[in-house]
Amino acid sequence: MKRLMGMAGLVAGLVCALMVLPAVAADMKIGIIDLNKIMQESEAAKEAKGMLLMDVEAKREVLKEKETAARKMEEELKAKESVLSEEAKEKKKEEFLESVKELRSLRDGMEEELKKKEARLLNEIGNEVRDIAIKIQKKRDLSIVIEKSAVVIEGDGVDITDEVIERYDKENK
Repeated sequence: MKRLMGMAGLVAGLVCALMVLPAVAADMKIGIIDLNKIMQESEAAKEAKGMLLMDVEAKREVLKEKETAARKMEEELKAKESVLSEEAKEKKKEEFLESVKELRSLRDGMEEELKKKEARLLNEIGNEVRDIAIKIQKKRDLSIVIEKSAVVIEGDGVDITDEVIERYDKENK
């Protein structure tokens, strides 16, 4: 019985909330921001991503050089295998395997470092964009600003993305 009364109270509360919600929503001004568009169109974001890509390319070059050296070592081992003593073959194999191990470790370390740098970059850009969005929210008297990917159906929301891009680029020249 208590459970039934509790459920009835819950249903009544939800019905009241649903009746009040449209009135509250009508007074809300919602700002919408498209972070993907900002990352693709903002000159400052493109420049930051470009610097990250340059770092990626430099690290790939280092990795490529190490891979080439390991391949050379493997080819030498195969070419000289018939003339080397068992002891020399084992030593060369160990050197080669150590080289491969170092290469994998280097690659994994570089990948991890680049992931961290990318996350840090996205976080920095996100924080700067958020600060700009807060200023625009106050200036335009918006009740809330939400990311476009979180919006299921867009009605009367105000898209402030272009204004954010303009300000972000201006602040990051």
